[in-house]
Formats: sequence, C-alpha cells, structure tokens
Amino acid sequence: MSGNRVSGGYLIRDAVLDDAPVIAEIHERGWRQAYGHFITPEALAEKSAGKRIAYWQERIADPAATVLVGCDPSITDASAIQGMIYGGPVLPHDITAGSLDGFESELYILHCRQSAQGKGLGRLLTAALARRFQAAGAKSLVLWAFRDNAFRGFYDRLGGRVVAEGWDEGQADVAYGWDDLKSLIAVCEGATNTANRADTA
Repeated sequence: MSGNRVSGGYLIRDAVLDDAPVIAEIHERGWRQAYGHFITPEALAEKSAGKRIAYWQERIADPAATVLVGCDPSITDASAIQGMIYGGPVLPHDITAGSLDGFESELYILHCRQSAQGKGLGRLLTAALARRFQAAGAKSLVLWAFRDNAFRGFYDRLGGRVVAEGWDEGQADVAYGWDDLKSLIAVCEGATNTANRADTA
C-alpha cells in the first residue's frame, strides 16, 4: 500500500476492510444507474449491497488486486467515500472479436456516487489506479464496458480505443484499451475540472 493522496479536492486512498459496506452500496447504486435500463431485475438483485459486502472484503484483502476509494475530506463519517475503483491483472474473458494481447493491467470496476459525478472524481480514481499499475511495471491498461452502457463516452473522452468485443453476464460488451499509461494519466489529471456525467462505469 502506498500513502494517501489529495487531488482535485478529494482524498484518494487504499480501501480497508471497514470500507466494504460503503463500497458495496456505491457498487449497487452504480449498477442501477448505469445498467438498470437493460440488465434484468434478477441480475441487479445479485449486486445488492447486502450480498456484496463479503465480495468486497475479499477483493480488498487480495494482494493481487487494488481497490481505491475517493473521499470528501470535509466529511468525517463513512459517507465520506464518494467513489471507488478496482483493478488488477488482465482476466480471462469471453471474447468474440479482437484481442487483449499486449495489455498488462485491467480496470475492473469504477463507480462514483451520483452526487459526485461531473466533478472529476472518476478521472482522479482512474489516474491513481493507472499510477499503481505503472509503479508495478505495467505500461498499458484495458477495461470492459457493456455495449449499452450509457456512460461509455467517459472512456472515449479519456482516449480509449475499442480493441475487442465480448460477452459478460448475458450482455454484449466491448474492451477499451490504452497502450500508454503515461498518456492516460496525463489526460485524467489534465482534465479533472471538465464536467462530465460519466464518472461511473
């Protein structure tokens, strides 16, 4: 773990086990906001916060994974956490076109509270995760987004290019790739004041 970092008015830090309930809540709300118009109620129910606390405890404790949270320093209780990001090694995926060859790290999940969207937190979290991967020797990053995700424009604005198509949880998805983490970090940190409604993934 590295130290905490204040950027763009937010405190970016490593998640701890006690953060799992809040992360699970943000995860559930993010799913409902981004995917509720096309994901089945049954699939959404599986993401309910009560069912995901153990999931997030396991990921926070996993040394191969990185889970970061973005906090509002002016809030002193658990609600200070305004967003979260989770990533690690590139995982196997049901790919129907394209390839992930050459990509060395993966952003698995990114969500911010609706009230924090458009304030640059998603970019700050993405930059912080990319810096972790960079420090570990990675040079590139990939992520998957549902094809019908209304917030895919966020990744377009960060310079991602579609490198593959696949299938996940019964839905078509696409992989965005960045060949150069340095460029991704520069875009994220150079435009954190740009308003956008896509700080959730």
